Amino acid sequence: MTSRWNTPHLCLGNRSPVASPRSWSLTLAVIAGLLLAQAAPVAAQKAPDEDAAIAAARELMDAAGATRQFDAVVPALVHQMTAIFIQQQPAHEKTIREAFAGIAVRMSERKGELLVEIAKLYAQQFTLDELRELTQFFNSGVGKRFVEKQLVILPQSMAIGQRWGARIGREVDAEMRKELRKRGVPI
Repeated sequence: MTSRWNTPHLCLGNRSPVASPRSWSLTLAVIAGLLLAQAAPVAAQKAPDEDAAIAAARELMDAAGATRQFDAVVPALVHQMTAIFIQQQPAHEKTIREAFAGIAVRMSERKGELLVEIAKLYAQQFTLDELRELTQFFNSGVGKRFVEKQLVILPQSMAIGQRWGARIGREVDAEMRKELRKRGVPI
């Protein structure tokens, strides 16, 4: 049986599935950025009733599928950290897996903290009426289809971005080495 954490969008090309904390942070930042980019930002406007705006933003996030997309964040992080701990203490693999399983459940329950902070961002960028209109769109047939397809498009676009970044990185490395050799820098 395959773990739900072994999803293609978490793979890092030919590299180990254990990412460094820096690359994991970058991945989370990209995910958050992509989620926020689903709706075009407008000039910041403060809603008259901040609580109503935050509630409307949460409804929008639910309708847009944003809350669901965060469901995999903690399990993926715990999966990667489990692998790191097992590498350090392979004789204690069973205990490490059991301990992390409990931690994953407890930390996943805290997803609401993240969602409130992101809802505040939406509430700052959109009026209450705009939030409601966007929610209405995402609850429509085409909006639901958009959300459904994002579950396919986002992981694939992230993989494309990773491959593109790796290719550009290799090209920059090669060009830089060539340029430095021309300038007499041994490398």
